[in-house]
Amino acid sequence: MNEFFFKKYHPADYNCLHFSIDVWKQLTGQDIKELFSSSCFSDIRRAGHKMIRNFKKVDSNCDLCLVAMQSHGSAPHIGVKIENDIFHFGPNGTQKLDCGVVTFGYSKIRYYIPC
Repeated sequence: MNEFFFKKYHPADYNCLHFSIDVWKQLTGQDIKELFSSSCFSDIRRAGHKMIRNFKKVDSNCDLCLVAMQSHGSAPHIGVKIENDIFHFGPNGTQKLDCGVVTFGYSKIRYYIPC
C-alpha cells in the first residue's frame, strides 16, 4: 500500500475517486471503475448519484468499504475504509486516518460496497 502515498493529485486526472478505485482494486482484485460514468471522474459531485445506484449502503462497522463524505455546501469526497482507518486522497496527498478523526470534518458520511 506504500505506493499510494506517492500519488500526485490532479482535480480532473487523478482525484479521490481515481485513488479509491485503485485502492479498492489492490485490496480486493475487483475493478469498480465501470460502476462510475466518465463524467464522475472530472466532476466528483456526480459520483454520489452513481454510489446510490451501483453500490449497497452498509453500516459503519464494515471492515472494508468505500466511504462517501460531505460537508454542507461542498463537493463529496470518497475514500476507502480499512478496518478502523479511512484511506483517502486530496490536494495534500494521501492520508490514512482513524475513522473518528476523519468524521470531524464532514457532516454526512456514508459507507458502501459494490452491488
